[in-house]
Amino acid sequence: MDRARLIADLSTICAIPVTPFAPDGAIEWDAYGRVIERLVDGDITVVTPNGNTGEFYALSAAECDRAVEVTATAVATSPPPSPWARRRPVWGRRR
Repeated sequence: MDRARLIADLSTICAIPVTPFAPDGAIEWDAYGRVIERLVDGDITVVTPNGNTGEFYALSAAECDRAVEVTATAVATSPPPSPWARRRPVWGRRR
């Protein structure tokens, strides 16, 4: 991706979703997918999993990878909220 395109993509709202946990500490992957779908349905065009929310630092490398996979699936399967919305998430840091 060229610099101008990246700057244009990041000049919008960059959503960093929280990770929902069950009472036993396990990640609620279905709920996480719904969080992503809700963001996309709200015209968010940049989703950054594993960004700077606090729980990221408590996730294993496998959980971080799964967050990226669930995000990519949710973004790809959500219908565009508007004709001009792009579906190119910007991936966050990984361990």
